[in-house]
Formats: sequence, structure tokens, C-alpha cells
Amino acid sequence: MLETKYRPLADLTLLADNPRQIQDADFKKLCTSIQAHPDYFEARPCILSDRTGELVIIAGNMRYRAAKQLGLAQIPMVLMPALTVEREREIVIRDNVSNGDWSWDDLANGDWPDAATLNEWGVNVPKEWGAEQELPSAKEDYSDKIGAGLLQVVVECLTERDQELLFNKLTEEGYQCKLLTL
Repeated sequence: MLETKYRPLADLTLLADNPRQIQDADFKKLCTSIQAHPDYFEARPCILSDRTGELVIIAGNMRYRAAKQLGLAQIPMVLMPALTVEREREIVIRDNVSNGDWSWDDLANGDWPDAATLNEWGVNVPKEWGAEQELPSAKEDYSDKIGAGLLQVVVECLTERDQELLFNKLTEEGYQCKLLTL
């Protein structure tokens, strides 16, 4: 059975080619969350691999960075020994995949917090609802407010990297996006 242990930050190595990134606003939210709720951080420890002889973080690199920014000396970790490269890669991706979708109807009509609180907790509430407003019911018809048919916005990016960053940001905010190269 795997065991959670606290390990000094100095003993840990970040994943060199970590494909996951975090924007400044989200990083600040993460730091605030770790500082305000250390029990949740402990319940969701980072995952280490020792395959290379070093203790490499394969899940939780952003939490490590936030802990370092906050001046923490050690953080909760679980070591998964003797992993293959393929298994490490799988864990890196699986740890960062968000499975499932929010039921906006349940959030709007159930006993859930307002949009601002959900946003603070990491739910990307659609901007048109406003972080200060109550969640609208998903059963309401907004077609008279937004017009009929499909609405599109075309954005030109100078680099593939800019395109990828914008795509990720918009999809995380709940927009339906497609990548096109013209």
C-alpha cells in the first residue's frame, strides 16, 4: 500500500518536460487554496517517481511551485516506486485530465454557492453569468438575448504556442473551440 509522507522541497525534482502549465491568476488561486486549506492539500498529495534515481514529481508540479512560493519547507508526497516511462507519462496526463462536465442546472437550482464562490473554488463559470451574479437556470431560454444560430469569433494567432494557450484558456472557460490552421 502506498503511504503519504511529508518530504522536504529540497529533496524533490520538478518534471523537466511537464506539459501542464498554469496562468498567473490560477497560480494565485492555487496558492490561496493551499494556504487556506492545508488539510485538502494533505488529502491530495503529490506523486513521485524514483525511476531515474531522483525523486521526480510526476503529479503535483504546480502544487509544489505554490508550496515553494508560500515558503513551505515540506509537502505531502506519495512515492510510486519502479514505474516505467510509459506509466509515468500516463500518470502525468491522467492527473491533469478533467473528466466529466458540470450540470449547470444542478448548480443553479440546487443548494450550491453563488457563481463568485464557485469561481474561487476553480469552476470556470461562464463569463456572461458574471462572478458576482447568481447562476442562471440552465432551463431558461436565452435565445432572444443572444440571437439565433451559431455565433463565431475568429482570432488570428502569430504562433502555434499562442494558439494553444488561447484555445486552452477558452475551453477551460466553457467555450466550444476548434483549432484551425489556414
